[in-house]
Order: sequence, then C-alpha cells, then structure tokens
Amino acid sequence: ADMMRQQKRYSRAIREYERFVNDHPESPDIRDAHLRIALCLEGMNTPATDEQALVKFNEVASVYRDDRSYVLTATFHAWA
Repeated sequence: ADMMRQQKRYSRAIREYERFVNDHPESPDIRDAHLRIALCLEGMNTPATDEQALVKFNEVASVYRDDRSYVLTATFHAWA
C-alpha cells in the first residue's frame, strides 16, 4: 500500500490500508494505516476528498492522542 501511495495510486492504496485495518484490528500498526488513508485522501486533492481527509486527520488526532507524533502530524495536515 505504501508503494501505491508513493506512486499516487491513492484509491488502490486506501483499499489496501482498509483491508489491513479490517484483517488486523488489534495491530498497533493500524494507526499508521489510518494516517496514511488520510494522506491518500489529501493527495487526491478534490473538494470531496479534502473534506474526507480533514475528518480522517481529526479522527487520527483524537483516537491516537497518546502518541504526540500522530497528533502533531494529523493536526498539521488538518490545518493545511
């Protein structure tokens, strides 16, 4: 999924990240997947996906508030 995101194949990357989240709900790595889904939505750069990205970034900042790096990254992107 990361390679697809880096190649700007955002829709496919989102599906792969979501599959990971569904298949591994207890993994600590799902927070990375949620953040990267938001980054994909941001990268799609349409009014609809920008709004979805904002919601997702706010969700990441709220759900993973115990990890400052996620809060800061998500908040920075939400403000951008």
